[in-house]
Amino acid sequence: MKKLIAVLFSAFAASAFAGNTYYADASVEVSGDGLTPETAKKTIQEAVDLCATSGDTVKVAEGVYQDTNTCTYDSARAVVIITNKIHLVATGAKERTIIKGAFDSTSGNVGPDAVRGVYVYYTGSGTAGKRTANSIIEGFTVCNGASSTSGSGGGLSIQNSYAVNCIVSNCVAKNGGAFCRGTAVRCLVTDCTSTAHGVVSMSTTYLNSIIVRNAGGQRLFYYPGMVVNCTVSGNNFFRDWGYFDSSPSLFNTIFADNTGWGVNDVGFYSYSPVASNCVFKGTTRGLDLAKVGNIHTNTSDYAYAAPALGDWRTTAEMGAGDVGNAEYLKKVFK
Repeated sequence: MKKLIAVLFSAFAASAFAGNTYYADASVEVSGDGLTPETAKKTIQEAVDLCATSGDTVKVAEGVYQDTNTCTYDSARAVVIITNKIHLVATGAKERTIIKGAFDSTSGNVGPDAVRGVYVYYTGSGTAGKRTANSIIEGFTVCNGASSTSGSGGGLSIQNSYAVNCIVSNCVAKNGGAFCRGTAVRCLVTDCTSTAHGVVSMSTTYLNSIIVRNAGGQRLFYYPGMVVNCTVSGNNFFRDWGYFDSSPSLFNTIFADNTGWGVNDVGFYSYSPVASNCVFKGTTRGLDLAKVGNIHTNTSDYAYAAPALGDWRTTAEMGAGDVGNAEYLKKVFK
């Protein structure tokens, strides 16, 4: 699964992003023309604004990027606002290439002067609305992002686009603390929250990702897409009946040690998911057995590589067998 996704994205990026390349580097004293690493723009947004057509690439050097930009199409505020299909990619370590948003100064979370990490403009109709589809944001840490009082996606709001190999942490939104829409591939999502629904996401698909230690809000996922080859562990949310609302698809995913209002179970609400090859620690209340196959409930302890050090990969000793295959899951996040 991991190799297949990597090959698909490499082929996709090579064919879809064959335009111009621009550079951003927070360490330069003065912004250059953005055409070479030596003459890079100082902010990511300056480099992104050079992307006049779809298919361009912006390469970002290590550093902390913390600016406030307001989208001309609406009142969205974000460190990075994307209005054409681009490949935004970090050239160094994701742990050291940081897009840092800001919490509202009054509430300390969501509010009118909050700043999310990345916002991909997409209305869903018309040429201007669709021209950002299939953008890729790759290799960043996105942290401390927050939405407006009624907004979604404190970390990234990326409808019809992809976040690849990113860390999303300490973000908050009304709905979807980490993500609003889009697809997260090989991402670590941790310490995020919501003030209403979707502790980690709203209408987001997760592939090969680790979702741990998020807390607060109602429902862990809100109107989710697929959750494939993921580890979901150590999360806490306020309503004991909900991971999901609407019908997601779950495959080869381990749900363990999550709590909702003191109840350690899956607690699907309203719509039972289509599920296969999954492990649930605890009960599976609300799971429609007619929609699932190869499901295992296990109350034993699960072995993670080094959670105290942030390494939540599963180990071969997990004992999940053919259900929630540990050989896949232990390779999810490297």
